[in-house]
Amino acid sequence: MMTALEATKYIGTVRLFHGDSLDFPVRVLDLRPRFGKIDAAITPIGGRGTKWVELDRLGEEVTA
Repeated sequence: MMTALEATKYIGTVRLFHGDSLDFPVRVLDLRPRFGKIDAAITPIGGRGTKWVELDRLGEEVTA
C-alpha cells in the first residue's frame, strides 16, 4: 500500500492514461484506497470531466 508521502507525489502531476486504444495526458486530482488497490481521480488535459481509475492505468509523468 502507498504511504501518504508517496501519494502526494502523484497529486497534481500530469501522466499518460492508458485507455483501450488511446493514450492521452491527464492530471491527477486525488487518490483513494479501494479493496487493496489505489484509485486516482483524473481529468483530461484539454478537456473536461473527472473519472476514477486504477492507478496502474497511469503511465509516466509528462510535461503538459
